[in-house]
Amino acid sequence: MKLFQKILFLLAAWSLCAAAAARSPVVVDTFPPAKGAKTPQYTVDADARRLDSKQLGMALAAVAKDKKRGPATPVAVLVDPALSLNDIDALARAVRLSGMKNARYFVYQHERAMVVEFVPGNPDNAFPRSRLDSEVMAAPK
Repeated sequence: MKLFQKILFLLAAWSLCAAAAARSPVVVDTFPPAKGAKTPQYTVDADARRLDSKQLGMALAAVAKDKKRGPATPVAVLVDPALSLNDIDALARAVRLSGMKNARYFVYQHERAMVVEFVPGNPDNAFPRSRLDSEVMAAPK
């Protein structure tokens, strides 16, 4: 899928608030690790250079510090479905640590031309162990 098509899908799915309407979104595209590599690579906007997570964090931090754009600039992260959960967690951490406050994550499937939004996070927060234990203990026997 070409970058232009990904951006069109993204903009179709994007709900802009009034504060974000004046800012153009930053589009981060992800690529699975190359053969022999251990970490995924990223591109920012239409720049073809591949970045590692440290370089991605520095690029997004520069956007966050920019007076015209700032940390409220929308960030659309297009996640390749081949990435592992650990890679997605590391990506979300890099975006969070860069200072960007308005990041949204989308998974795209090449063959179906579909985009799905998701929220990365710690699975323990979604299903806390204490809640699961209490529900299991309270279940009728």
